[in-house]
Amino acid sequence: DEAGTRTLVLLDLATGALTPLTDGRHDDRAPVFSPDGRRLAYTSLRDAVPNVFVLDLETGAHRRVTRLATGGTAHAWLRPDSAHAAGTLVIASGVSKERDRAYRIDAARTVADVPAQAPAPYAAWTAHRPPAEVPSAVPPDPNRNTGPRADRSWRNLTHVISGAAPYLGGADDYGVGAGTVWIEPLGKHLLAAGAAYSIPDPRANSFWFGSYVNNQLRPTVSLYTYRSPRSASLYEDGVLLEDLIGGDVRVDWPLDWSIHPFVSQEVGVRLRYLHSDPVNPEEFEELTTLPFPEAGAQAEVRLSFSHRMQRPYRFNAIHPLDGAGLRLRVKAAAPVLGADTRFVRGDLKAFRVLPALGLQRLYIYVRAQAQAGRALPQDYLGFPRTDEVQVDLPTFIPLTTGDADRVRGYRRFAAGNRVLFGTAEYRIPLVPDLQTRILGLVRFGAASLALFADAGMVWTGGGAEEADRRLGVGAEVKNEVSVAGLFALGHALGIAQPADFLGQGEEYDLYYRIRAAVGF
Repeated sequence: DEAGTRTLVLLDLATGALTPLTDGRHDDRAPVFSPDGRRLAYTSLRDAVPNVFVLDLETGAHRRVTRLATGGTAHAWLRPDSAHAAGTLVIASGVSKERDRAYRIDAARTVADVPAQAPAPYAAWTAHRPPAEVPSAVPPDPNRNTGPRADRSWRNLTHVISGAAPYLGGADDYGVGAGTVWIEPLGKHLLAAGAAYSIPDPRANSFWFGSYVNNQLRPTVSLYTYRSPRSASLYEDGVLLEDLIGGDVRVDWPLDWSIHPFVSQEVGVRLRYLHSDPVNPEEFEELTTLPFPEAGAQAEVRLSFSHRMQRPYRFNAIHPLDGAGLRLRVKAAAPVLGADTRFVRGDLKAFRVLPALGLQRLYIYVRAQAQAGRALPQDYLGFPRTDEVQVDLPTFIPLTTGDADRVRGYRRFAAGNRVLFGTAEYRIPLVPDLQTRILGLVRFGAASLALFADAGMVWTGGGAEEADRRLGVGAEVKNEVSVAGLFALGHALGIAQPADFLGQGEEYDLYYRIRAAVGF
């Protein structure tokens, strides 16, 4: 009714007659009949929390079954057994703000129905009301409703932060840098730009970037332009420096193909034009594994589809309990707009988290890549010497130093145009929290142990007889780190060796990595 109370009523299906069972002074709900139909358990909020009562339908007598400060709700009345002549009730009771617990109690149980009395100063908060209350239904004001009009989101573009400052990058590099960020409050538009001007050598060391993200359409549309001087990446036994200038157009479209919870699908299109100019090619005259880096432009289009399922879990950053995913990418380049490459590259990733003993899990990840045609030599397929940086910053510069998987235990490059890679990890949770904090901002939480085996092969051409085959085994300890309570990520310390290390003389591989718990 208007006061928020509920009355239990018995409906006679034959005659349609209604017989009230409770007096209507309380909020009574969730009736559960006894197996013989002679009694009725119900949940009442008369204590300001739910508690269970039983009504005898023949005598009309009510009795209290529970008096729980955290509340209790009856869900089922089970049949009598040798120990419980009246049967048993299944009730749920809150043990904390985060979880409930189910109990099975004797249906004949009775507790005293003595009202709790609290001194007036302690109970005053229950009757306290705000000085003014907003009604639940506010009638429209005809003077304010002037009719519909289009939302002009550009007018709401709001400045977030801007700034400029001098910088010192060394004895031969100094200058001034500036940046700005603007956003529409509903996230429909986001603008970011930045630049730095090097006074000693503006051509070599100055950089700039600009990005615009549009969420107003059905897909998200992103535009980027950038100049990144001295982009560094490990290349065989040295460090390759490149000047990169380019631009991207990206379209990311979430799909609604599935109605299953925690499942997401997405298709994406990326157009990229990138000019790469190696700064120090003279250092790579005697390469034995990787191709010699070259300057050139690459015009490419990338199509992608991803499907992923993963339920939320407190320790997903290091030890997800379930999950499965598949990602397919096809990238093609053509000699247009002065570009120098022509190729087609396919890339398929998949992962699955399988149940094991208790909370232990088996994680499986596989990847296959193949390329036909010629890309820029430094844009090779293969295995790197160390883990590569694979962070995509969609708000700023969408560049990575590589997208290759590494067979742990090996510290040498491999290159080709066909790649197969797989890893299996048996993950064992260790502790839910290391109880360690640094400066009150960085917290080291849950930890788990992983026993793993990585396998891979790289070759060129149609046959795999001359493939570089690798199999590495080892163990790593994973840990969840939380930064200022804003986000959590996983990092790990591990040791690995080739599976046939006894006959190969390979040294062990001690490594540290920051990486997601699943493949993508």
